[in-house]
Amino acid sequence: MRTKRCTYCAGHATTSDHIPPKCFFARPLPKRLITVPACESCNSSFGEDDGFVRNILGSLVDSEDHPDVIKDLRHRLRRSLTRDQKLFKRTLLSLSEAEVRTGAGLYLGTAQAFNLDQPQFDRFFKRLARGLLFHCTGTKLADCLIDWRPVPGANLAGLARQLEAIRPSHAGRVGDRVFDYLGFVADPDCMGSLWIARFYAGPVFIMRLDPALLVGE
Repeated sequence: MRTKRCTYCAGHATTSDHIPPKCFFARPLPKRLITVPACESCNSSFGEDDGFVRNILGSLVDSEDHPDVIKDLRHRLRRSLTRDQKLFKRTLLSLSEAEVRTGAGLYLGTAQAFNLDQPQFDRFFKRLARGLLFHCTGTKLADCLIDWRPVPGANLAGLARQLEAIRPSHAGRVGDRVFDYLGFVADPDCMGSLWIARFYAGPVFIMRLDPALLVGE
């Protein structure tokens, strides 16, 4: 019997990792969560990032009115910040002043905004893209490069139509508009891929994943 390999390293998979993490969803959990094989070491290293990223993505203007955020996640967010002083300080330090402009570029002043350019988001999106790649194609990357960025005001359907002409896509949804994704995979021999993810029917992110090393079974 062949031993399963971890999605994120060359180790043996003894657990399952959720893509995205279970903490992103309100209770009761959706029936069809995405899981990928993971070793204990990799899986246990994700916990700190999960709550931090979930709290910020669920607090953005584009996502704060989602039913799951209102019903359950907002309460859990406040509870986690109250109980975990380290998480509270880290979240507070992520806030900064940002310019507010209209769609036409008219300056409206400044407001508090979250800085997403942080190591926790780098690790999160790298894991997310690798997990989606395995879920959709069965390919595991022991090492890879990730380039990600938010897409303000993006229309997921419009992006899909533009990119569909480039290469075949993978698409899926988990929960009630909690997590939607599109995947565009290049030549199977190199397995470079582009992923678009939307959280809570609001913020959209593009991730480009370039493999450095494949994991063999």
